[in-house]
Amino acid sequence: MSAPAEPAEGAGIPIDFTARIPDSYVPLPDSPSPEEWSHTLDRLMPTVEGEGRNYAMDNMPRVLPMLQVDEVCKTALHISVENGSLALGMLVVGLLPTGHESALIAAESIYRVKKEEYFGEVPEDQLTDIDERLAKGSRGPQDTLMATKLPGGPAVTSISLRSMTFTRPEGIGHGPPPKLGISFLQLAMPAPRDYCVYFTIATPTLRHTPVFGDHLAKIARTVSFDPDTVAKAAKGDDVVFTRDLRGAPA
Repeated sequence: MSAPAEPAEGAGIPIDFTARIPDSYVPLPDSPSPEEWSHTLDRLMPTVEGEGRNYAMDNMPRVLPMLQVDEVCKTALHISVENGSLALGMLVVGLLPTGHESALIAAESIYRVKKEEYFGEVPEDQLTDIDERLAKGSRGPQDTLMATKLPGGPAVTSISLRSMTFTRPEGIGHGPPPKLGISFLQLAMPAPRDYCVYFTIATPTLRHTPVFGDHLAKIARTVSFDPDTVAKAAKGDDVVFTRDLRGAPA
Protein backbone atom coordinates (compact mmCIF):
# COMPACT_ATOMS: atom_id res chain seq x y z
CA MET A 1 0.00 0.00 0.00
CA SER A 2 1.59 3.28 -1.07
CA ALA A 3 0.06 6.66 -0.22
CA PRO A 4 2.40 9.55 0.60
CA ALA A 5 0.87 12.03 3.01
CA GLU A 6 0.37 15.59 1.87
CA PRO A 7 2.62 18.17 3.56
CA ALA A 8 0.85 20.20 6.21
CA GLU A 9 0.81 23.96 5.88
CA GLY A 10 3.02 26.11 8.07
CA ALA A 11 6.27 25.56 9.92
CA GLY A 12 6.65 22.72 12.36
CA ILE A 13 8.49 19.48 12.95
CA PRO A 14 9.58 17.76 9.72
CA ILE A 15 8.13 14.24 9.61
CA ASP A 16 9.88 11.62 7.49
CA PHE A 17 9.39 7.89 8.10
CA THR A 18 8.11 4.78 6.36
CA ALA A 19 6.12 1.66 7.24
CA ARG A 20 4.53 -1.23 5.41
CA ILE A 21 0.77 -1.38 5.97
CA PRO A 22 -0.94 -4.71 5.13
CA ASP A 23 -2.83 -4.53 1.84
CA SER A 24 -6.03 -5.64 3.58
CA TYR A 25 -6.28 -2.18 5.18
CA VAL A 26 -8.25 0.16 2.92
CA PRO A 27 -7.38 3.87 3.38
CA LEU A 28 -10.31 6.08 4.42
CA PRO A 29 -10.89 9.35 2.53
CA ASP A 30 -10.17 12.59 4.37
CA SER A 31 -12.75 14.52 2.35
CA PRO A 32 -16.58 14.43 2.25
CA SER A 33 -16.55 13.50 -1.44
CA PRO A 34 -19.33 10.91 -2.05
CA GLU A 35 -17.35 9.53 -4.96
CA GLU A 36 -14.33 8.80 -2.78
CA TRP A 37 -16.42 7.15 -0.06
CA SER A 38 -18.29 5.10 -2.64
CA HIS A 39 -14.99 3.86 -4.06
CA THR A 40 -13.81 3.01 -0.54
CA LEU A 41 -16.98 1.01 0.13
CA ASP A 42 -16.50 -0.84 -3.17
CA ARG A 43 -13.17 -2.07 -1.82
CA LEU A 44 -14.33 -2.73 1.73
CA MET A 45 -17.71 -4.33 1.06
CA PRO A 46 -17.89 -5.34 -2.60
CA THR A 47 -20.88 -7.67 -2.07
CA VAL A 48 -23.00 -5.35 0.11
CA GLU A 49 -25.88 -3.59 -1.67
CA GLY A 50 -29.21 -1.92 -0.93
CA GLU A 51 -29.98 -0.73 2.60
CA GLY A 52 -26.70 -2.00 4.02
CA ARG A 53 -24.66 0.02 1.57
CA ASN A 54 -26.86 3.10 2.01
CA TYR A 55 -26.45 2.88 5.79
CA ALA A 56 -22.67 2.68 5.42
CA MET A 57 -22.61 5.64 3.02
CA ASP A 58 -24.68 7.70 5.47
CA ASN A 59 -22.68 6.85 8.58
CA MET A 60 -19.06 6.13 7.68
CA PRO A 61 -18.26 9.79 6.86
CA ARG A 62 -19.13 10.57 10.51
CA VAL A 63 -15.48 9.77 11.29
CA LEU A 64 -14.32 12.71 9.13
CA PRO A 65 -13.65 15.08 12.08
CA MET A 66 -11.13 12.54 13.39
CA LEU A 67 -9.50 12.07 10.00
CA GLN A 68 -8.98 15.80 9.52
CA VAL A 69 -7.00 16.34 12.74
CA ASP A 70 -3.46 17.50 11.98
CA GLU A 71 -1.90 14.88 14.26
CA VAL A 72 -3.62 12.05 12.34
CA CYS A 73 -1.72 11.24 9.16
CA LYS A 74 -3.41 8.03 8.04
CA THR A 75 -6.52 5.97 8.73
CA ALA A 76 -7.51 2.65 7.20
CA LEU A 77 -10.11 -0.05 7.76
CA HIS A 78 -9.78 -3.84 7.67
CA ILE A 79 -12.80 -6.10 7.15
CA SER A 80 -12.48 -9.85 6.71
CA VAL A 81 -13.98 -13.18 7.72
CA GLU A 82 -11.77 -15.21 10.07
CA ASN A 83 -12.84 -18.75 10.98
CA GLY A 84 -16.41 -18.00 9.96
CA SER A 85 -16.87 -14.70 11.82
CA LEU A 86 -16.38 -11.01 11.07
CA ALA A 87 -13.04 -9.37 11.87
CA LEU A 88 -13.22 -5.57 11.87
CA GLY A 89 -10.36 -3.25 12.73
CA MET A 90 -9.55 0.43 12.24
CA LEU A 91 -5.95 1.60 11.96
CA VAL A 92 -4.97 5.14 12.91
CA VAL A 93 -1.45 6.47 12.42
CA GLY A 94 -0.96 9.44 14.71
CA LEU A 95 1.86 11.84 15.52
CA LEU A 96 2.82 13.53 18.77
CA PRO A 97 5.36 16.37 18.99
CA THR A 98 7.65 15.73 21.97
CA GLY A 99 10.87 17.67 21.45
CA HIS A 100 12.96 14.71 22.70
CA GLU A 101 16.61 14.25 21.73
CA SER A 102 16.89 10.53 22.54
CA ALA A 103 14.52 7.89 21.21
CA LEU A 104 15.44 5.51 24.05
CA ILE A 105 14.69 8.05 26.78
CA ALA A 106 11.40 8.96 25.04
CA ALA A 107 10.40 5.28 24.87
CA GLU A 108 11.24 4.80 28.54
CA SER A 109 9.06 7.81 29.42
CA ILE A 110 6.13 6.45 27.40
CA TYR A 111 6.50 3.08 29.14
CA ARG A 112 6.49 4.62 32.62
CA VAL A 113 3.38 6.70 31.92
CA LYS A 114 1.49 3.74 30.46
CA LYS A 115 2.59 1.44 33.28
CA GLU A 116 1.12 3.82 35.86
CA GLU A 117 -2.06 4.22 33.79
CA TYR A 118 -2.57 0.49 33.28
CA PHE A 119 -1.25 -1.04 36.49
CA GLY A 120 -1.12 1.75 39.06
CA GLU A 121 -4.09 0.32 40.96
CA VAL A 122 -3.67 -3.36 40.03
CA PRO A 123 -2.45 -5.66 42.85
CA GLU A 124 0.98 -7.19 42.19
CA ASP A 125 -0.42 -10.72 42.42
CA GLN A 126 -2.59 -10.00 39.37
CA LEU A 127 0.39 -9.06 37.19
CA THR A 128 2.51 -11.41 35.12
CA ASP A 129 6.04 -10.46 34.07
CA ILE A 130 7.01 -10.64 30.41
CA ASP A 131 10.70 -11.35 29.94
CA GLU A 132 11.67 -12.15 26.35
CA ARG A 133 14.82 -11.45 24.38
CA LEU A 134 13.41 -8.37 22.61
CA ALA A 135 10.44 -7.53 24.84
CA LYS A 136 10.00 -6.96 28.55
CA GLY A 137 6.92 -5.82 30.41
CA SER A 138 3.82 -6.87 32.30
CA ARG A 139 0.41 -8.43 31.66
CA GLY A 140 -2.62 -7.59 33.83
CA PRO A 141 -6.34 -8.45 33.84
CA GLN A 142 -7.15 -6.07 30.94
CA ASP A 143 -3.83 -4.73 29.70
CA THR A 144 -0.52 -5.93 28.29
CA LEU A 145 2.46 -3.57 28.12
CA MET A 146 5.90 -4.24 26.67
CA ALA A 147 9.09 -2.30 26.00
CA THR A 148 10.37 -3.68 22.72
CA LYS A 149 13.49 -3.44 20.58
CA LEU A 150 12.62 -3.19 16.88
CA PRO A 151 14.71 -2.83 13.71
CA GLY A 152 13.68 0.84 13.56
CA GLY A 153 14.49 1.59 17.20
CA PRO A 154 13.06 1.31 20.72
CA ALA A 155 9.27 1.20 21.06
CA VAL A 156 6.39 0.48 23.42
CA THR A 157 3.58 -1.90 22.49
CA SER A 158 0.33 -2.36 24.36
CA ILE A 159 -3.00 -4.18 24.19
CA SER A 160 -5.91 -2.80 26.21
CA LEU A 161 -9.52 -3.88 26.63
CA ARG A 162 -11.97 -1.07 27.29
CA SER A 163 -15.75 -0.62 27.41
CA MET A 164 -17.00 2.32 25.37
CA THR A 165 -20.41 3.99 25.12
CA PHE A 166 -21.50 5.02 21.64
CA THR A 167 -24.08 7.57 20.57
CA ARG A 168 -27.00 5.80 18.94
CA PRO A 169 -27.61 7.05 15.35
CA GLU A 170 -30.84 9.00 15.01
CA GLY A 171 -33.80 6.75 14.25
CA ILE A 172 -31.90 3.55 15.06
CA GLY A 173 -33.22 1.56 18.04
CA HIS A 174 -34.36 2.70 21.47
CA GLY A 175 -33.13 2.79 25.05
CA PRO A 176 -29.78 3.84 26.55
CA PRO A 177 -26.69 4.29 24.33
CA PRO A 178 -25.06 0.94 23.56
CA LYS A 179 -21.83 -0.13 25.26
CA LEU A 180 -19.24 -2.12 23.37
CA GLY A 181 -16.01 -3.81 24.34
CA ILE A 182 -13.07 -2.59 22.27
CA SER A 183 -9.53 -3.92 22.03
CA PHE A 184 -6.91 -1.24 21.45
CA LEU A 185 -3.57 -2.45 20.10
CA GLN A 186 -0.89 0.22 19.93
CA LEU A 187 2.71 0.66 18.86
CA ALA A 188 4.34 3.85 20.16
CA MET A 189 7.66 4.51 18.45
CA PRO A 190 9.78 7.62 18.98
CA ALA A 191 11.64 9.07 16.03
CA PRO A 192 15.35 9.74 16.62
CA ARG A 193 14.24 13.15 17.89
CA ASP A 194 11.32 15.61 18.14
CA TYR A 195 8.23 13.40 17.64
CA CYS A 196 6.64 10.01 18.26
CA VAL A 197 4.56 7.88 15.90
CA TYR A 198 1.56 5.94 17.20
CA PHE A 199 0.07 3.04 15.22
CA THR A 200 -3.25 2.11 16.84
CA ILE A 201 -5.64 -0.65 15.77
CA ALA A 202 -9.07 -0.66 17.44
CA THR A 203 -11.35 -3.67 17.06
CA PRO A 204 -14.79 -4.48 18.51
CA THR A 205 -14.38 -8.09 17.34
CA LEU A 206 -12.58 -9.15 20.51
CA ARG A 207 -12.13 -12.80 19.57
CA HIS A 208 -9.91 -11.67 16.70
CA THR A 209 -7.58 -9.53 18.81
CA PRO A 210 -4.69 -11.97 18.09
CA VAL A 211 -5.25 -11.48 14.34
CA PHE A 212 -4.82 -7.73 14.72
CA GLY A 213 -1.86 -8.30 17.02
CA ASP A 214 -0.18 -10.10 14.12
CA HIS A 215 -0.99 -7.17 11.82
CA LEU A 216 0.56 -4.68 14.25
CA ALA A 217 3.64 -6.85 14.71
CA LYS A 218 4.18 -6.92 10.94
CA ILE A 219 3.87 -3.13 10.75
CA ALA A 220 6.26 -2.72 13.70
CA ARG A 221 9.04 -4.64 11.96
CA THR A 222 8.91 -2.28 8.95
CA VAL A 223 8.89 1.17 10.59
CA SER A 224 12.02 3.13 9.70
CA PHE A 225 13.23 6.69 10.15
CA ASP A 226 16.43 6.11 8.16
CA PRO A 227 16.60 8.59 5.23
CA ASP A 228 18.02 6.02 2.80
CA THR A 229 15.33 3.48 3.72
CA VAL A 230 12.63 6.14 3.32
CA ALA A 231 13.97 7.11 -0.12
CA LYS A 232 14.04 3.46 -1.21
CA ALA A 233 10.55 2.82 0.17
CA ALA A 234 9.16 5.73 -1.86
CA LYS A 235 9.91 3.67 -4.96
CA GLY A 236 8.19 0.53 -3.63
CA ASP A 237 5.09 -0.57 -1.77
CA ASP A 238 5.74 0.91 1.66
CA VAL A 239 3.85 3.99 2.86
CA VAL A 240 6.07 7.06 3.12
CA PHE A 241 4.99 9.81 5.51
CA THR A 242 6.49 13.20 4.67
CA ARG A 243 5.04 16.36 6.13
CA ASP A 244 5.44 19.08 8.77
CA LEU A 245 3.73 18.54 12.10
CA ARG A 246 2.32 21.73 13.52
CA GLY A 247 2.27 22.39 17.23
CA ALA A 248 5.97 21.79 17.79
CA PRO A 249 6.91 22.32 21.43
CA ALA A 250 8.93 25.44 22.15
